[in-house]
Amino acid sequence: MTIDLARILAGRLGLTLQLLEFDTPGAAGAALSSGAADIGFLAVDPVRAQKLRFTSPYVRIEGAYLVRESSPLVTNEDVDRPGIRVVVGTASAYALFLERHLSQAKLVEVPRPSRWQTPSPPTRA
Repeated sequence: MTIDLARILAGRLGLTLQLLEFDTPGAAGAALSSGAADIGFLAVDPVRAQKLRFTSPYVRIEGAYLVRESSPLVTNEDVDRPGIRVVVGTASAYALFLERHLSQAKLVEVPRPSRWQTPSPPTRA
């Protein structure tokens, strides 16, 4: 969707589109802040809004916790407890949101794997 939007915008402005790819939303935000990119497609977030200006959202998404079928975590309130670890992508919109909303659970940020890298299966400690 975002590539299509970028093409339409460039066409309407009579500009040649140059697509840039970033490993994380944080890197895309940094490129926008520094002027290395002119427009980006990122989730609206108050932290990012300190350096960037957002339009109205063009899409809304729902984020949810993904847990094992046998997990006792059923509601969002169940998650924010001591001893609960929540894994999110580094500098992702989810990480920025959860940093503001989780007070007891531990947020574990992990880098996004390379596009060509197959994630390793989880191991038990």
